[in-house]
Amino acid sequence: MTNSPEHALTTLMRQTIPMLDFADWRLTSISRTRASARAPLSPNRNIHGTGFAGAQYVTAVATGWALIQYLTSVADMQGEVVLRDANIRYRRPVKDDMIINAWRDTEISDRKHWYPVCVELISQEAVCAEFRGVYVFLPAS
Repeated sequence: MTNSPEHALTTLMRQTIPMLDFADWRLTSISRTRASARAPLSPNRNIHGTGFAGAQYVTAVATGWALIQYLTSVADMQGEVVLRDANIRYRRPVKDDMIINAWRDTEISDRKHWYPVCVELISQEAVCAEFRGVYVFLPAS
């Protein structure tokens, strides 16, 4: 498992983005079209004992970024992945550990190197937040 793409991306991201290490974010599966991650409630809670909105946003952004980073790396594309635009809708309080599922929104992918991504944050088998982001691949010069 330590040589898996999930482990490699989790390690890279937790080393370079300390907030993900604190959040105990872990990528659990990845393919060219989907990524899944987990984060426990304990380090990501607010004063009410539910999921902190900022932690939900960070874990959604990270899971979406991991998906597009993996997609571009397996295609042997050299460059950087950045988030261009994003929004999140909080539907209900997160009351337990989070499962974060991301997938490519291929219906609106009409620009070269633009990658729309949808993310759902699930807790207790309910969708608690929905994230939409557009990641852009910037080719190396």
